[in-house]
Amino acid sequence: NSDIGKSNHLDLTFTYRTLKYLGSFADNPNEETVLGKINWNGTFLDNHLRSEMSYATSSSREILREFIFVPVVSGEGTHTWRDLNEDGIQDVFEFFESINFDERNYIKLFVPTDDFISAFNNLFNMNLSASMPKKWNTVGGVREVLSKFSSRSSININKKNTDNSLNSRFNPFQLNTENEDLIFVKDAIRNTLFYNRSNPGFGFDLGYFAARSKQLISSGIDSRNQYEWTVNGRKQITSELSILASGLKGEKENQSDFFQGKNYVISIHSVAPQVVWQPTSKFRLNWKAEYKKKENIKSETLPEFSKITSLLMAVRWNKALKSTMDGSFKFTSIDFSGEENSPAGYELLEALRPGNNFTWNFSYRQKLSNGLQVSLSYDGRKSVEQRVIHQGRMQVTALF
Repeated sequence: NSDIGKSNHLDLTFTYRTLKYLGSFADNPNEETVLGKINWNGTFLDNHLRSEMSYATSSSREILREFIFVPVVSGEGTHTWRDLNEDGIQDVFEFFESINFDERNYIKLFVPTDDFISAFNNLFNMNLSASMPKKWNTVGGVREVLSKFSSRSSININKKNTDNSLNSRFNPFQLNTENEDLIFVKDAIRNTLFYNRSNPGFGFDLGYFAARSKQLISSGIDSRNQYEWTVNGRKQITSELSILASGLKGEKENQSDFFQGKNYVISIHSVAPQVVWQPTSKFRLNWKAEYKKKENIKSETLPEFSKITSLLMAVRWNKALKSTMDGSFKFTSIDFSGEENSPAGYELLEALRPGNNFTWNFSYRQKLSNGLQVSLSYDGRKSVEQRVIHQGRMQVTALF
């Protein structure tokens, strides 16, 4: 634990442990574990560059796990079941993270097995913020333009592998999901460049996001990769009216050892303009249009794609932090080619159906007294050749 100069601080810990089983547990193999951790905080260039880093490494014995899906009260879960092979049996590969409010009927639980494997773990987190000198804002020229830029970057890595080599064991950036020694990984890299971030009149940002996940379960490997490039802009027309626009280019990849039908790579392109009208601090109304094209570029049969056009109107009203009302109505039209009842189809359709879809919701929150709040919510959905689905809920919260 030490300070390096006036602007850097470093913490370092290291632990080595041996575990020997005795008595009735003597048949178990002895265990050796290593744990090391480094924390570093630093600032540079008169606080215009700030960083936070944490790195930890350890060795352990990992339990080989299975997962099951357990039904819960409708709307309280995280996953939905789609009978892909229409046999009436809930196979593990037929569950998806739910998008529609009325299909959140299951939760995912991990169940340990009797199998263990030795693994080496790495945890790495880093945040980096940068900004130009504020005094450049008044000097004119190129420096005045540069003073409006700032950025924020973050890296989060959690990985486990079985390779005993020094590079695989201690290098957190070795993240090839094709490597069989890598049995678990969950990482995300995000970087955003801002222009006029604090100026309400005009500004934009460019962003990059990449994430990978992989886990070893008893039936094989399940992995997902995702990346996105985004651009967002805003312009205040009057004190009450603003225009926003966003664009996205990305890709989602899914690979599964235990179900070949879950292997796909979907490219995504979208553009979404938006108008916001806020005449007072209590009332806001916005209209949003979006066009999105998604295509399974690894389809081995017929072309699989969707073209999604949506229109959204949303309203919010609040009163001095005592009550808040939100409502929205969304129309979504989908032109679709492919197999609807499949993992790729679920992703391409975003849990809706080809043709015209309507979704709407309303919520109201009222603070009755200190620590007591009541909430009302209502959601509705109507898709092609399906009945209207309604769901209402009331909740009372008391804080003591």
